[in-house]
Amino acid sequence: MLTKSACKAKYERLYANGIMYLAKGEPVLAEKYLNEAALHLKEYASGLCAEERAEAKEWFLELCGHIKEIRKYYTTVKSREQAMAAEGGETFAFTGNEVPTVSFSDVVGLDDVKSQIYDMIVYPKQYKELYARFNKKQGGGILLYGPPGNGKTMIAKAIAHETDSAFFPVKFSDVGSKWFGETEGKIRSLFEEARKEESAVIFFDEIDAIATNRGESSIMDRVVAELLTQMDGINKTSGNLTILAATNKPGSLDPAIMRPGRFDEKIYGPLPGAEARIAMFEKRLLGVPSAVTDYAQISLLTEGFSGAEIELVCEKAKQRVIRRIIAGASDATRISNKDIFEAISCVRAS
Repeated sequence: MLTKSACKAKYERLYANGIMYLAKGEPVLAEKYLNEAALHLKEYASGLCAEERAEAKEWFLELCGHIKEIRKYYTTVKSREQAMAAEGGETFAFTGNEVPTVSFSDVVGLDDVKSQIYDMIVYPKQYKELYARFNKKQGGGILLYGPPGNGKTMIAKAIAHETDSAFFPVKFSDVGSKWFGETEGKIRSLFEEARKEESAVIFFDEIDAIATNRGESSIMDRVVAELLTQMDGINKTSGNLTILAATNKPGSLDPAIMRPGRFDEKIYGPLPGAEARIAMFEKRLLGVPSAVTDYAQISLLTEGFSGAEIELVCEKAKQRVIRRIIAGASDATRISNKDIFEAISCVRAS
């Protein structure tokens, strides 16, 4: 929380920048600074005496007058987006999203995770009449959390495939913007496009970058507030919209987004067990020249490895064989147990 003097100083600096850009004929930047100035002015004015508050009110009215000038400018161009394009801003639309081809059969292990997802998402869409008979809620949100590289993104794609839903994958880089209010606008656009689909899945990857704890940044506070508003609107749909999110840091998420009604289920994605690790190696080496047989030892050596790290081991082992063939070796042209063991020694479990 800034002190009163710091709030006032920041307001004056932001206001000066806004007026400067307004004079230059750059209304988008002017609006950005003036809106930020308004937020700091509001914080500064809280708790002032009546006389000081009257002065702050005059400043606020003057600031609003400048913002009205910006609105008039927008009516002279066709839209705010056109003004942004003229100043190098960003326009964005979430369109053309298709049903993924990845299915649950492609996801190795994570049987408990799959079972919970079937209960909450897949079965309600496959047995609509049964769920309607019991007036069972459909749609909603699921937070997938756990160590990185364990297939959370693949699970999200599989959910969309199993429910024949359009898939909307989102990272902060997709919605983040330097322009005031644009991140919130992109989030609204995302939900609007998803609601147009007969069935849709929105997947926020690394949601901790979008829905972090509020109070540290006024910009991120508005982003989180917009996301919460849109998620509250899920219950107003007829079960056609599912919200998924993945994070490695659930403790950094804003508490409001974790309550029931937003993310009803929090599902932990653990590291793969021994059998799952063997299945992953077999799948990665399927159709590849391989003489690997000692899967039990390989599984033992990769305890604590994620799915992504197992994939890296296989890629390194393949490269060892390819290097031998390029060097002219006439034998040892298949991946051996030794190749896998050597590759494992080069990869550290994160």
